[in-house]
Amino acid sequence: MWLGIDFGTCFSSAAFIKYGVLTPVKFGANITSMPSSAYLDKSGKMLVGKAAENKRQLDPSRYRREFKREFGSSTPYTIGDGEFLPEELVTELLRRLKSEADAQSPDGQSFSGAVITVPANYQKGKRELMIEAGRAAGFASVLLLDEPVAAAVYHASQSGQSHDGETILVYDLGGGTFDAALIRKEGDAYESLGLSVGHDRLGGIDFDRKIFEDLLARCSSALRDILTGQETVGDESRLSRLRARLFVADECRELKHHLSEDEEQTLTFPYAPLDEYTLTRAEFERMIAPLIAETCDICRRLVSEARIEWEEVARILLVGGSCRIPYVRHALERELKRPALRVDDLEMAVCLGAALWEKVGTSRANREEDRTVLESRENRIEAAAWLALREGEKRIFLPEGDYKLTPILALSPDGRSVARATAGRVELWDLRGEQLVYKLGLDWNNTAWAGFSLDGSELLVQSHRQQVEYRLDAFETATG
Repeated sequence: MWLGIDFGTCFSSAAFIKYGVLTPVKFGANITSMPSSAYLDKSGKMLVGKAAENKRQLDPSRYRREFKREFGSSTPYTIGDGEFLPEELVTELLRRLKSEADAQSPDGQSFSGAVITVPANYQKGKRELMIEAGRAAGFASVLLLDEPVAAAVYHASQSGQSHDGETILVYDLGGGTFDAALIRKEGDAYESLGLSVGHDRLGGIDFDRKIFEDLLARCSSALRDILTGQETVGDESRLSRLRARLFVADECRELKHHLSEDEEQTLTFPYAPLDEYTLTRAEFERMIAPLIAETCDICRRLVSEARIEWEEVARILLVGGSCRIPYVRHALERELKRPALRVDDLEMAVCLGAALWEKVGTSRANREEDRTVLESRENRIEAAAWLALREGEKRIFLPEGDYKLTPILALSPDGRSVARATAGRVELWDLRGEQLVYKLGLDWNNTAWAGFSLDGSELLVQSHRQQVEYRLDAFETATG
């Protein structure tokens, strides 16, 4: 059984398919996500999620959140009396998600596989580390799926939400990361146009920090000293300062949420002297405008690299909790000149898409060769390639001869190129430059397959239904 997991900067969630129905994992009555946070208690036990939030005020030095931002860092956190790498905290979080899901699984079965979503710009090192974290959490098999692709899969699964040949731009603005992808629906399959792109340090917590910085500039010197003053171990006021900083950070986040509904909001801080801080929606929008402009630039680059015109993009699909901010939608429609539509579940779309991937994308994932391809990806190209896996259950025709033939995706023997086959065409990508260097249109509509000869001199393309073969000189293809 497979579990879809969205490991988020601020919150994480999981879902699975139960008797054909998408089923979110519950963390309490009507609660479908858990905080991405950790707390080390005095007994040495690592608490995660709501349990960590409940304990954090006891000693904030034992508490960590937003560790997705530092995932892959070799610098450990000092938590209480111990040191922990970010991936160790991620493993604990994934283990808790698995435990909750196992308790709610159909027929009492344990989940042996996980589809974990990751930011689009995660490179090989972070992807391999996430796979290791998933295995350490108890999953025998781990597949990775780019977050905007997961959101698109969920959106496309909703009746009447997308049409054949329609291209949508997925705009995924979450708590800590931004991702974008171009997805086209072709029959029962989903094709990614070009590579997903993103920014792993741009999200809702950056908006919170803009508010915090403005508050520091306008508050009393007494409050400013509490929030910025240095403390040392043994300083009697140390815990009080840390607790105050947590409190103010939470208030800044809540203020941001209120400004999605209200034109103005005031915070009051219970420190001597009493401080009040008022922020209007217009002021907040000016704070975040440069960050939203940066996401627009990323979207423009995505469309340009996919070599399509903006008129071909039917709409922008808004995903992620930060898209609740009204300014985000208004700015996108103004700057990109395309209609923007929110997915029907902003916070859960990525998680639900990952669960659906178990149905549409992992039908062949229990085969060792498939796992090897997925886990040894050289870059983000593979995420796009695996979108064609809806054809995975159909019979694969393997030609006679010495060909390294891999369904959908094939790496050249020298590791420099990748052939990606989709319905009606095959593409040759340069791994080092992450650029499309050749595209061949095919005269069949069903999914094609591709492979390199063992010496890398030929590229084989064929239809598994028609058993038609094309042989191209790979060197001439790449250079001309």
